[in-house]
Amino acid sequence: QMGPGNWFDIPFPHAEVLILNFSAESYFLPPFLEKMENLKVLICANHSARPAELHGLSALGSLKNLHRIRLEKISIPPLSTFTQAMQTVQKLVMVLCEVSQVIHWDIHSIFPMLTELELDYCHGVETLPPGLCSLTNLQKLSITNCPDLVELPEGIGGLGRLEVLRLHSCSSLEGLPDSSCELGSLRFLDLSHCSSIESLPENIGLLQHLKRIDMRWCLGLREVPTSVTQLDGLRAVECDEDTAYLWRPFEHVLSKVTFHIPKEDVNLKFLV
Repeated sequence: QMGPGNWFDIPFPHAEVLILNFSAESYFLPPFLEKMENLKVLICANHSARPAELHGLSALGSLKNLHRIRLEKISIPPLSTFTQAMQTVQKLVMVLCEVSQVIHWDIHSIFPMLTELELDYCHGVETLPPGLCSLTNLQKLSITNCPDLVELPEGIGGLGRLEVLRLHSCSSLEGLPDSSCELGSLRFLDLSHCSSIESLPENIGLLQHLKRIDMRWCLGLREVPTSVTQLDGLRAVECDEDTAYLWRPFEHVLSKVTFHIPKEDVNLKFLV
């Protein structure tokens, strides 16, 4: 266990990046952190077998130049732990984190200027907090390899500036809410390896700025709505041989679209 008394009071007045690598079940951020006025990037990476409890997060509210936070294998506490809004943080990344309380996050109050949110290999995420839909500056939302995710909040269509929506390998995700068709700035939609999705939203054709869809290994997909013919900006569809046939009835209309179907590379040289 790493406690606050284990740190020396070392000033780093000009440091812009702080990387903390540790292996512990409980970890206290250094007390001098709140004095690092020029800090722009904070990375906390836990290398132990279990997610660590992180203490001292309230100090982050005093960092007026902090733009990016990356947390690896951390047990994320309720956002009430943050006593001040972090007005300058634009990117938040969580990898291998325990985020079972995510539905209770008041995320738009703590990170009001967030432009990128990434969760990767995070267990316990069944849905996302409704407050996420109030992040009006959000441009990239990436929820990948989160097997417990079942649904997205119904109000996600309110993210008017969202350009990238990645949901790769969310194997329990059952579909997209109808309001996702209101994402007027969306350019890239990644549903690859979302094996429980059976259909796309009926009005997906409203996404006039959508340029690329990745739907490889969507094994449960049964149909593509006819409104895809209205996707005038669409230029690339990535699919596999099992889903490519769903697009064939529309290929004559989608003449500007390139369909990428990766070929399996079966290499038996290792048997020799």
